[in-house]
Amino acid sequence: MSLHKILRALAILAYLLIFVDGEHIGGPMIILMFLSVFETDLVTQILTVLAFLGLITLIVLTFFKKTNWTFFVEAMICFLLALPIINELQYERSRLLHYPLFVIPTLCFLILYILSLYFSYGIEKRFVS
Repeated sequence: MSLHKILRALAILAYLLIFVDGEHIGGPMIILMFLSVFETDLVTQILTVLAFLGLITLIVLTFFKKTNWTFFVEAMICFLLALPIINELQYERSRLLHYPLFVIPTLCFLILYILSLYFSYGIEKRFVS
């Protein structure tokens, strides 16, 4: 298994382990995302559906050859996956930024995903030659 696949798997695992501590309920963000599809405002529902579509697209892209187009799509997926996190920060910024079970997995997701893109598309080879 190549380095970028390991980094990508760890990034998605970190994404699934982001823990949101809400006023009424706390839990892994992925579970709260499932619940938010049915019980929240329209903006949150749209962001959640886009994140799920991003995860599905990420699985489908594993069957395609790496091109500039797939790089663009995978970079957009990173943005789509970050949208629900940004939305959570909009409402609970002060509390979530001091909550290690939110901060650590979120940073791990962002760093590992970006590194997986870097190693997946051989950007380091472009700068060497």
